Order: sequence, then C-alpha cells, then structure tokens
Amino acid sequence: MPPRRFSKHSIRLLVVVGVTLAVVGGAVALTFEFEHTIPGTTFPAAALVVRSACSGALPASGIVSSSPTNAWAIFSCSGDSTPTQATPAILLQDVGNATASFTAPAGVTDVWLIINGLAITTGCNQGHAAGFNLTANPVVRVTSSNVGEQLNYCIDGAPGSSFTTFTISWSQ
Repeated sequence: MPPRRFSKHSIRLLVVVGVTLAVVGGAVALTFEFEHTIPGTTFPAAALVVRSACSGALPASGIVSSSPTNAWAIFSCSGDSTPTQATPAILLQDVGNATASFTAPAGVTDVWLIINGLAITTGCNQGHAAGFNLTANPVVRVTSSNVGEQLNYCIDGAPGSSFTTFTISWSQ
C-alpha cells in the first residue's frame, strides 16, 4: 500500500491545533507561576471618640454654688476651684458618638458636660454655656466642629440638697 500523503489543508490544520495547544498550555502554566499567602492580622481599634485624663473617683468639687432656685457642682480631673485651671474630665477627641451610662441618685436634677474653664453663675444649663445634658440624652455626638473641646461634669440640684456618690461609664 502506498504511503499516505497529507494534504496541505490537513497540514495547516495540524499546525493550527499544535500552536493552539501550545498557547493554551502556556497560558495555563502562567496562571500558576506564583501565589501569595496573606498572614493573619489584627486591625487597630477605632479611635476613641471621647477620652479622659483621669479615671476612677474624681476629686471633690472645688466649685459648688447655688442661686435662689438652683445649685450646681462642677467636677474635673483636678478638682480646681478656678475653672480656667481645671484639668478637664472629658476631651472630645474624634468624630463619632459616645454614650454615658449612669443612674443619677436622689438630689441630682441633671448631669451635664460643660466647657472647661467656663464660669457658671446660674446653673449647668446656662444658656450658651450648656454643653450636653446627659440626663436628657446620654449620647454625645462629636462632630468636626466640636472635636478638641474640653469638658467637665456639672451636676444640677436643688439648693440645700445633697446627693450620694455615683458612677458614669462611657462606651463608644
């Protein structure tokens, strides 16, 4: 039987198939040339919205005053009697929300955060001086316009009344 001859068309088809297999095989090989292993990572905690220069029991207030209808006491980290020298109890550090949790004891009308260094003459809710009434709304919303403010606690009560020790906890 005479040897079989391949037609030009058959040869071209074999070349195309061979080149295609080489390219596909090369592409598959390139796909697996390297790999990356991503190590386990701990993400940093979010920035604190509020922070304090102190913790635990605040010193006895250096500022306790009253008017005929209202009484108030201001609490800072330092307990200074001069508002402008007080080390603030709270610093608004970053944009976000922080929530105060507490149960005000008998004798406390309202718990406020007021601007450090402010001289109070009529009570914690002194018009423009009023910061955050934590009794009415315990969520402190820090915005770009109040980041950096330094605040102290101001406790409102009735003249001649007193209150027992209580704790304010913060979450953010």
